Amino acid sequence: MKFFLSHSSADKHIVEKVYEQLGASLCHYDVATFDNTSFLPEQIYEALNESTHFILFASKKALSSNWVKGELKTAFSQWMKAKIRHAMVFIIDEGERSEVPQWLQDYVIIEHPSAAHISCRILSAFDNWESENGNEPPFYRHQEVMQLEKAVSVEPNKLPTTLMLCGIDGYGRKQLANELYKRRYPGLSKRKLMFSLENHDSEVNLFRHVLGITSLLSPVELSNKTREFLNLQQTERYKLVVDYIIDATRAGQALYVDVGAAGLDDNGKISDWLEGIIHQLPRNTYPRLILISARKPIYLSAQSAEVICLQKIEPLPKEESKLLFSWWLNKLNISSPLEIVDDFIEYVDGRPKSIEIAARTLATVEPSQLSKQHLNIANDIQAQASELLKALESNRTANLILAIIAYSGYISEVDLIESIKSLPDQNEIEINKSLALLISYGFILQDSISIKIPSYLKRAARNLLNSSDYKNALEPAIAHLINANKNIDLNEKTNVSTIEDFCIASLRKGQHSIIGVESLILPSQCLRLAKEYYDKQDYSTSFELCETAYRNRLALTDESALEALRFKGLSAARLNKQIELADVLSSFSHHKNSIKSKRLHAFITGFNYRLSGDFDSALVALTNAYNSKGEGDIHILRELCFLHYISGDLNTAENLIKTAFKNTDSNSYITQMYIKVLLAHGKSYAEHEEQFILGLINRLENDRTRRGNVASLMMRAELYFVSGNISAANGVLESMADATPVKILKAKIQIKEGKFAPARENLSKLKVSTASSQEGQRQTSMPEICGALIEAAAGISLSDGLHELERNAKHLPAKLLNYWKNLFTQEFAFTQKKPTTGQLKFLGKI
Repeated sequence: MKFFLSHSSADKHIVEKVYEQLGASLCHYDVATFDNTSFLPEQIYEALNESTHFILFASKKALSSNWVKGELKTAFSQWMKAKIRHAMVFIIDEGERSEVPQWLQDYVIIEHPSAAHISCRILSAFDNWESENGNEPPFYRHQEVMQLEKAVSVEPNKLPTTLMLCGIDGYGRKQLANELYKRRYPGLSKRKLMFSLENHDSEVNLFRHVLGITSLLSPVELSNKTREFLNLQQTERYKLVVDYIIDATRAGQALYVDVGAAGLDDNGKISDWLEGIIHQLPRNTYPRLILISARKPIYLSAQSAEVICLQKIEPLPKEESKLLFSWWLNKLNISSPLEIVDDFIEYVDGRPKSIEIAARTLATVEPSQLSKQHLNIANDIQAQASELLKALESNRTANLILAIIAYSGYISEVDLIESIKSLPDQNEIEINKSLALLISYGFILQDSISIKIPSYLKRAARNLLNSSDYKNALEPAIAHLINANKNIDLNEKTNVSTIEDFCIASLRKGQHSIIGVESLILPSQCLRLAKEYYDKQDYSTSFELCETAYRNRLALTDESALEALRFKGLSAARLNKQIELADVLSSFSHHKNSIKSKRLHAFITGFNYRLSGDFDSALVALTNAYNSKGEGDIHILRELCFLHYISGDLNTAENLIKTAFKNTDSNSYITQMYIKVLLAHGKSYAEHEEQFILGLINRLENDRTRRGNVASLMMRAELYFVSGNISAANGVLESMADATPVKILKAKIQIKEGKFAPARENLSKLKVSTASSQEGQRQTSMPEICGALIEAAAGISLSDGLHELERNAKHLPAKLLNYWKNLFTQEFAFTQKKPTTGQLKFLGKI
């Protein structure tokens, strides 16, 4: 199957974008196909001779172009010989249907004259061809599609305006919607328009997304339209977005929107702004909007239930999973498919995308190895994202691609390829091969506008971006992306996605506003980057970005405005900017009726207390945060776990960290905390749970970031120490930089070896340097340092130990202080030494 794109050079602003969506394997396009040094008419003839589809971009200039007329004449000749079997004509840029040659009149397609719409219509022809040739996976969700069909088989004035399909990535949500539209609305384009909302997006972002698939705009025009939009009343905003959605879907289209975390609020209800737009959509045609979400709303109002057709997509039943698995194995020419299905179905049943990935994984294994390596293959199929990426460890280009997409969030295919090409050891052929491989594995998702990474792979891909193997190598590619939009003409029309990239590039260069186009940079973009910089421990930049985001919160939802305050507060606490932090905490009063506001106020207060070394006050504040519907917040759980762990309440700490780990087992901070709590139970417990602990350490190693590598080494050293293998612990520590945790463990090893005086000296120095720390973790390590210091001093003498306890009491949580007081009281009784009056008073005995 091959498309020939016939057009005037004056129309390249559209045709070039269409070609970018189709790719060289699917079409002939003059710039990519023809060699200027060879005879052009002959090349055109050859390209038409091997094309199955003739695509005419019928603009006014094209229909009067001699080159296009020549292509039309040759195409007609090939048509008569039945070598070209299909034609598609798109009227663009003042073209007139009456001017289209008679033999093509019946092939004129009434479509919105944008590259996104035209690409979808052409790709629909490709999808139909795939289906006719048996390349499309069979459909097994008949019960779900019947339920949807029943919901839309009503009188026009009762039709739902929106489908909302909820389920995990890979469950076949889009396939289900496509099947419904094929049955009920066969005239619609099979390939739908699609884009994704990022965290913290609002109706402003949706407005710009829809503009982007219907219009070419200059940055000045987009800024003006954004400003005008922000000046409207809320209901007027919703109505304007709906007008653009209707315009975008007028010619037999529908719009997929992956709403991600932006679609539901903190309480699991559809976001108010999204609900407002849905209620404005017309009910008399067909559902124009298809929302895709991993989570199902926990509540729908009666009014929303009338216009939203909600469908929760469950795992595919086992028998259907086996049939689909068998289909893929046959498709990939794998021998003995029935036997393989029985051997491996338990690892993949229920999720069509996993079934496809499993079949492709098995296709790479030698048949003779399938039985021998059964366990390893099974583990690979059911492994987490970082394990899946191991299949690509030797493919440097594929990893570079994933890292660049992680950096961008989303990116057009052409920008992605050009950025990777800027690296010295990369070429376009290898880039395209690796890109195709990633798509085939489901490791990247592609729609009519851009490429992104599925949610289950985002953290692993970001880890690649920050890994020592790729971070420096990627600098030229990242610089290329930033500089590609550096000199953008503010008055020249371009794609909205290009302008969005320009905004992100400006923010990365520290430019939070652009003179003359102040509305161009959105606060949601600032907030997304702020979180990225916070993760990189660049707290100053994160603070500044959050400040910009919150100042312009008119374009944010209330939820996102609170997130801006969260990261602004966390950054201020890390930087020890107490005046700025007080300002952040007072800003929560602007959101009085929000339980989330109360929770975040308590969380940031407790976080700051913990950094300042006031652990008892931190525990009170973070318990308040937990009780304000914070039971599922992994950050609150981890903070509370640490506070209970440091106080010696290990059972409570373990329960908290288990809950956090269950919610997100890919977070290295949670994993490390889990290991520390387990090891704190002592040697016999660690020996009993050794395999599980080693499994957690392996997770840290798979993190691929420098932090993950350091954390895994530290936890391995801690395991050796607790297990009594001091030489092995020392061996690991010698390979590590002398950071605070390393110094503490080295001192604990000295204590275990009876070297109490040098341990006390080293810990005293560490205490002084930690006490003077003004940023980052600040006083967080003080209880552990002081606890070890007291233990070292007690090893010298009971009097020395009690002296250090008195000196360091202010750095210890109340529970830990009471533990040491009780211990010294017992020691005095055991040794029959008489404490002084002052010591008795300190111990609370007089």
